[in-house]
Amino acid sequence: MSDPAMAVPIGLMSVDLSQTYGPIVIGANLACVAWGVSCMQLFLYYTNYETDTVALKTFVLCLWLFDTASQAIVLAGLWPALITGWGSLAELSISQPLLVHHTWIAAIIGAIVQIFFLRRIYKLSSGRTKYIFPIVLMPLIFWQIVGAILYTVWETQDSSIGALTVHRAIVLELTLRSDTAFIDIAIAAAMIYSLLKQRSTSFSRSRRLVHRLIILTAVTGLWTAIIALIDLSLMASFPTGLQFSAVEFPLNALYVNALLANLNARKYLRNSDVEFNTYGSDTEANAGAMVLQNMSGSRSTAPKGNSAVAIRVDTSHFVDTDYTLDALKTKDTPDAA
Repeated sequence: MSDPAMAVPIGLMSVDLSQTYGPIVIGANLACVAWGVSCMQLFLYYTNYETDTVALKTFVLCLWLFDTASQAIVLAGLWPALITGWGSLAELSISQPLLVHHTWIAAIIGAIVQIFFLRRIYKLSSGRTKYIFPIVLMPLIFWQIVGAILYTVWETQDSSIGALTVHRAIVLELTLRSDTAFIDIAIAAAMIYSLLKQRSTSFSRSRRLVHRLIILTAVTGLWTAIIALIDLSLMASFPTGLQFSAVEFPLNALYVNALLANLNARKYLRNSDVEFNTYGSDTEANAGAMVLQNMSGSRSTAPKGNSAVAIRVDTSHFVDTDYTLDALKTKDTPDAA
């Protein structure tokens, strides 16, 4: 006779999901947290920057809505296996189509944000260097979208969850995530390099403003690269599992947060520029305005030639005419000659 203690009811069989749906659930929860932070940043943006152009406001809203749809798709993809089909081994053995389609949606979100920062590099740079980074990085950015669509097509052809860890899928995933990490690091490095060239001014407060821009670029630009590198490491370390999903799903929300953080940081940078009038001379204030104008690519309002007219720059008032962080404009008010 068989031992009754060894008889396990089929409905109570233990299934280890630590390499499949476990990381996916962790990634979905982290993505929801990152999405919640983006909601707060979106609220701060619309309340603090009412004078931004309609085009910029629409762009920010559409990007946030796209990310919101991405988070909804992830949660909807978990519903059949963990809710309606709870306990079904057949449901756990297939890859959910919505989770697969999340790949190309996330790639588009990341590419949009990367192009946003790439345009900023173009505006900050001068001469031939302004064309180098777009020419090099734009093909890599578009490859992320093409590769993500190709990955989605492959996975929809085979619905088994094991198809996610076949050799060609792993190679494509490693290629895409390596591409993402390289682009993020290159964009952050190019931004820092372009800003460092703006530190040629001899005025300390102008240099301090540029220094703050450099710190902001490093903090908001490198975190997506770090997450992409962690994602890449998990793919390489666990090629037969889905451990990378724990950081893969929050990545597109982090891109949205990086963009919103840069837009919302303009208040902080403006406050630093107000110090030109509070503690510095008119000459230093004018120099600070010139640094901001050079970074935004706008025309200088400084007098040309040997003019005897003194110009006082009121740097506590700004008009934003561009969606980049560096488009910090000043209003000039004439003083007595």
